Amino acid sequence: MSPTSKGLAARIAWLRQGRRRSPNPTGPFLTLPFLVILLVTFLGFALEHVLRPVIPLIIVDRGGNALVIGIVATIHSLPSVLFRPLIGALVDSGRQRSMFRLGAIVAAVSPWGVLLPGTVLLGAVRFVQGSAWAVYAVTTRTLMARMAPNGRRGEASGYYAAMPALAMLIAPSAGVALYITTGEVGPVVVASALGLATLALAGRIAIRTAVAEPATATPKGRTSVWGRIVERSALPPTLMVTTFLAAQTIFTVFPPLYVVGIGVGVETLAVYYPIYGLTMVLSQIFSGRLSDRIGRGNATRLGCTIAAVGLATAAFGDGLFTFSLGAAAYAVAVAMVIPTMSAMAIDRAPEARLGSAMATYSIGYQFATGASSLAWGALIALADFKAAFVAAIAFQAITFLLSLKFSRHS
Repeated sequence: MSPTSKGLAARIAWLRQGRRRSPNPTGPFLTLPFLVILLVTFLGFALEHVLRPVIPLIIVDRGGNALVIGIVATIHSLPSVLFRPLIGALVDSGRQRSMFRLGAIVAAVSPWGVLLPGTVLLGAVRFVQGSAWAVYAVTTRTLMARMAPNGRRGEASGYYAAMPALAMLIAPSAGVALYITTGEVGPVVVASALGLATLALAGRIAIRTAVAEPATATPKGRTSVWGRIVERSALPPTLMVTTFLAAQTIFTVFPPLYVVGIGVGVETLAVYYPIYGLTMVLSQIFSGRLSDRIGRGNATRLGCTIAAVGLATAAFGDGLFTFSLGAAAYAVAVAMVIPTMSAMAIDRAPEARLGSAMATYSIGYQFATGASSLAWGALIALADFKAAFVAAIAFQAITFLLSLKFSRHS
């Protein structure tokens, strides 16, 4: 068979795969099952975002600094890097519901460990919470991907991405307010309750299983354990989401340290986090369908440009106002790039490997969070926030260049 014929055959196989995955690419998909997935996704992110701004405050109150905050954030991300490929393989084997329930149970119980004394134990608790988060994120993302119509994967991914944005709008400020008024107990109780709510919804989740792939869909020679659990088609969007999201922890993990450093009361975070979340939610309304219309590459490069402008604003500005402006610009960029990368991962994935593809792709989120938290914590401790912002701009440039290689024609 000639190279042209092989390319044509591969294109036909890809189109057939898309038809199997979504038989009605133009019809409505905001059905009750899809809305349930969105609801449990919101609850899961709300659980995490109630605790995420509180953990740095607890560390500071226990005598820690920026480096310790970065180390604990990295510990939380480790399980995702270590376990997500295996979780994806288990999801592909038909264990979506049991995996989701396991994640919800651990997510509901583990917040109580935050009340244990000391920073070392706090790190151990965050490792457990990161494990639950890995299970939770892979299962919900895979279910969303299986319900997404072919020509509207960017839109579906946008709705999915709007859930963490909505959680960011509400949960962090609630967590900070609870911590100020009740100490550690209030955020823990709320986080645990959110975990129980997701568990209660587990039985209402509609599970759509993968369709068997033709023999040609799986690359020959994939016999190693690594090859079975890591989906290579998802590696390009995984790499790009890692470099793009490297900047996010500056605006989500380190704001408590920033306001303490400039002498502003931590109660201002109850205003800052809603601004960041509201900007992202509103942006999702307009950007969810963007990559379906202008292409994955164009949407990615536009988002990287906006992110770089926001980071520059925060770096060369002065005070919480310019920090918030930079965060808002970066939130707009996230609303563009993250649904685009998610849709790209779905586009490239074989049907029977969708769980593994979503697990592989979502590692990028946690690797970006963990590695950048450690890097920014060390850089801020040794230099200042401005150095971190400038370094983060470089990662946006890297993502821009990667998009030219991997999504030039998409």
